[in-house]
Amino acid sequence: MIVLKNSFVKHTLTFVLLFALFSCSSIRVSKKLKQFPSPFQFTISDSVGGIDTFIYAKARVWILKSLVNPKPVIEENKKAGIIVGKCVMEVPVGKDDYGNVVSNEHVHYIFSVEIKNGKYKCMLSGFWHEGMLSARGNNDMGSLNSRKPRKGAPKISRTKYYEVKQLAQEQANSYLKDFRMTMGTRDQ
Repeated sequence: MIVLKNSFVKHTLTFVLLFALFSCSSIRVSKKLKQFPSPFQFTISDSVGGIDTFIYAKARVWILKSLVNPKPVIEENKKAGIIVGKCVMEVPVGKDDYGNVVSNEHVHYIFSVEIKNGKYKCMLSGFWHEGMLSARGNNDMGSLNSRKPRKGAPKISRTKYYEVKQLAQEQANSYLKDFRMTMGTRDQ
């Protein structure tokens, strides 16, 4: 064990150690930021061939069967091959000591499908975390498009924000993979 008698050396060494510790933690945070697309949206497009009305019907059936709690469609134009609507995904965040999910966070998003000339484009965008109203206020994180939770969100850590964002990204990619398979195209 080293005993330091000079207070200047003690303070300098403490400062250096604290600086190194915070530098490492900021590197970890910046690495986490790089894993998310900016803007926070997910898109697939492919050519499936065939008649647009058939592709449109297939996409519409997938939306009704696959998406959790689809809200009324905002815009649907069969002739133009466009479907746009709102959905909510439940993201399992809280777990107990045994790994069982004890709470779900609600993430709202907009889905859109465009079909033209035997091709489709499906996009999930506009992700927004809806928090629960508590004694501390509304703890929603706001738009998942930003680098951190909205200002004024009580006691929401960046770690939890990144966790919700990561789980939303995984679920969005899973939806798009399933959509691609339903449309009859393979993963790329």
